[in-house]
Amino acid sequence: MVIIRIASDAKTAGGRVRTLTPSPPSFNGTLDELCNRYVSANLPGAEAVTDYHRALAGYLHTPDPLFLVRAVRGTERRTVYTTRGGGRFKATDNAPAWWTHAALVQGCRIEADAMGSVAATMPAHLFDVSRVAAPTANAAGWHVAHIFPVKDGRTDYRAWDRAELVRRFVRNVHPCNYFLVPKADWQRWGGDPRVIAFFAGLYARRYADVWTEFLELARADVRSLAHTPGAVAYQYGGEGAPAGPGGVTDGMHPPPLLAPVAPPREGTTPRGAANPAAAHRFANGECAVCGQQELLARRFGWPCR
Repeated sequence: MVIIRIASDAKTAGGRVRTLTPSPPSFNGTLDELCNRYVSANLPGAEAVTDYHRALAGYLHTPDPLFLVRAVRGTERRTVYTTRGGGRFKATDNAPAWWTHAALVQGCRIEADAMGSVAATMPAHLFDVSRVAAPTANAAGWHVAHIFPVKDGRTDYRAWDRAELVRRFVRNVHPCNYFLVPKADWQRWGGDPRVIAFFAGLYARRYADVWTEFLELARADVRSLAHTPGAVAYQYGGEGAPAGPGGVTDGMHPPPLLAPVAPPREGTTPRGAANPAAAHRFANGECAVCGQQELLARRFGWPCR
């Protein structure tokens, strides 16, 4: 265990750097097999995630936390903004996810009163990660994807209240919202609803001590996720057509979600369900309404949600 007080303390991990299992150059099997053979070895342990969660939850109860949230239209990464209600946030890309995964896999623990200094020094731009983190999942050929979206079409950040800042912050920095897929064809698999649901079920068991509270803080509803019977065929880099959405094999079943959750917030639409009041408005590669990536939405015909 390495105790840290600022983000860069994770760089050396006490001189003991754990090597991540690299993603395979090609794969032809099921998602369950991919996870058992390659992904599981790269996931943070339950104790590390519990300790991080407690430090994060304590930080959220401080009077004036600096929230790290994904950049939206009108914001720039690394820049701090203030809402009309006085809340402060720093705009980021996926850098906090890279750092958090790297730090926890290396066995880092945040000192009890240090989450504020860690958040203040956590990288907000992917270019900054190498200065403050041990070897990352990206360097080992993995893409860090999210179970619940880290941004949506609500871009009037000045109107965000504290609850909204907490929701965005937790989804952006909490390890229960990350999962790994090989960088090969990551756009397809990282957004596949069956893959997302599989990892939600896995984490509900692996991180059972904090999973329900994570859902509450993130205002996330697992009932909005897809449920597909049968094993998910996962293929890339070899012969044969890759199995996209709908490519399911007989046999194994994704693990159950195993977690009670609060009902959906009023006015929300389950993930993947059509929203009749809105149509995609793509700009800079993503929908300004729902946040879906344009490439995935067009390829798979996903509706605006």
